[in-house]
Amino acid sequence: MASPPAADGQTPPPVGMSLMPLILIFFVFYFLLIRPQKNQMQKHQDMLNSLT
Repeated sequence: MASPPAADGQTPPPVGMSLMPLILIFFVFYFLLIRPQKNQMQKHQDMLNSLT
C-alpha cells in the first residue's frame, strides 16, 4: 500500500495526515472497548467492596 512517488510539483502529504487514521482507530477503540470495560470493572469492584 505504498503511495506512488510524487510527480513533479506535488508534495507528499504531511506525516500528521498519514497518522490520522491510526489516531482515529485508537480513539474508537478507547471509547467503544476500553472505557466501558473500566467502568464495568469499577462497578464490579464496588459490588465486591460492599459485600465485605
